[in-house]
Amino acid sequence: MQARQSNGEWVPGFSPGTGTGMVEGTAAQYTPMVPHNLNALILAKGGAAGYEKYLDSLFTSIDHPGPTNADLSNEPSIEIPWEYDYVGAPWKTQRVVREAQQQLYFDAPVGQFGNDDLGAMSSWYVFSELGMYPETPGTDVLALGSPVFQKAVVALPGGDKLTITAPNASVENAYVNGLKLGGRSVDKPWLRYRDLADGGTLNYDLTSIPNKSWGSDPADAPPSDGTGQQATFTSVSPSDGTVIEPGGTGQFQVKVTNVSDQPISVSWTGKGDDGVGVSPASGSLDVAARSTASAPVTVTAGQTEGRYTVSFDLKTADGTQLDPASAHLSVAKPGELWPYYTNAGISDDGKPSSASLDTSGYAYSAQALAADGLKAGEPVTVNGIGYTWPDAASGELDNIEAAGQTIPLVVPDGAKQLGILGSATNADESGAVGDLVVHYTDGSTQKLTLGFSDWTLGAGGYDPLPGDTTVASMPYRNSTSGSKENVDTYVFATSGALTAGKTVASVTLPNPSATMHIFAIGLA
Repeated sequence: MQARQSNGEWVPGFSPGTGTGMVEGTAAQYTPMVPHNLNALILAKGGAAGYEKYLDSLFTSIDHPGPTNADLSNEPSIEIPWEYDYVGAPWKTQRVVREAQQQLYFDAPVGQFGNDDLGAMSSWYVFSELGMYPETPGTDVLALGSPVFQKAVVALPGGDKLTITAPNASVENAYVNGLKLGGRSVDKPWLRYRDLADGGTLNYDLTSIPNKSWGSDPADAPPSDGTGQQATFTSVSPSDGTVIEPGGTGQFQVKVTNVSDQPISVSWTGKGDDGVGVSPASGSLDVAARSTASAPVTVTAGQTEGRYTVSFDLKTADGTQLDPASAHLSVAKPGELWPYYTNAGISDDGKPSSASLDTSGYAYSAQALAADGLKAGEPVTVNGIGYTWPDAASGELDNIEAAGQTIPLVVPDGAKQLGILGSATNADESGAVGDLVVHYTDGSTQKLTLGFSDWTLGAGGYDPLPGDTTVASMPYRNSTSGSKENVDTYVFATSGALTAGKTVASVTLPNPSATMHIFAIGLA
């Protein structure tokens, strides 16, 4: 899911880990949020097998999720584990939900990660402990997991009772081997509320070994509502655009996904902004039913650096106009960071609503930063390493939200240290920490574990991480509400030693557990 401007253009600087255009989450965490019509989303992402692998990638870290992981401690992600029920892998719903219960909720006065948000998170926990979840708002569909209790009784309106029994229930026995409703076998991983509204008994047979066949038949997947669904979806990949040198070439793929049951033929034409060539400039695609087809396109850049758009117009054989597709192209010299910016985190005091570093409406003040030595486009030296502070106007993209991006660098001869300037947002006292991978010109790599402290140090409640140097300290931050908030904010520097005798070609940024903002990279 990618943020779009009111004029229909995509917001530049996209990466799956960005929070730009999102609230309390990232693009990766919002993408699965199509609970009313998951079948169409699954088809658009390549079918059940491909979508299952995609879900797997979101759950590689339950208790310390990075920006490209699902964050089950917050609302944007809490419906995602139940989506395995839709791709024939309900045993993975059972596993992931049990892991979340054990790792994110605990027996204490504040027994969960994060804020309960008027009961949203605790109600998810109660539903999950009962082994069910209302996956599709506005319907009575209940996606199934597995219960934790050996017996639970739910009082229903009108005095009826639903009894849920699972004699073998335990932390380890998370997997459904069989299910009966009122003595009748249930082989699908979902029910409707009306099946339970008059009370009765749900009896689970649970085991510690996944039963990968139960509920796996595609015909047994929960229903999706395709009302108003488009038959085709258009896109350009890579979705986060591409970066090429002045005069260089790059590759895009124009794609059409057909979710209907009939094949279609699509013609397309492509063009770039002034100075950008597209070859071929037109073509056609034959797209089979319920599948995706794509065509390669080469773009050639001019000599002027900047952001450009490559656009495609698409029509079916009968002349039906499809949604236009576009992608961003950044023309930049090697070593430039601005093509990789994903977030606007600095606002002018006169335009406080123009930026949001933390996706919750707060940003650094450009004036406060300048007063402590960080001025737009000007150099700054910290611990012997030289940097250039971003040369961006108020509200423009000015930092990178680290999410595993690879960035080429131009390195001075004999460089021994690599440093970064930045901070973390939405971080606890552990900050945002991860492995930055240095790629050398001889093909070897090196890992540097680097981290940033939270930009407010938890409103003064934390100490900086041991490896952080405070570069700037400001007495306030700007708010999109138009006011200044009097809380101390900070920019930090951290660094690591490079392997002697080698030349850096590029770096792959960390994928940390909190949001890491990188404003500058320096080498010395």
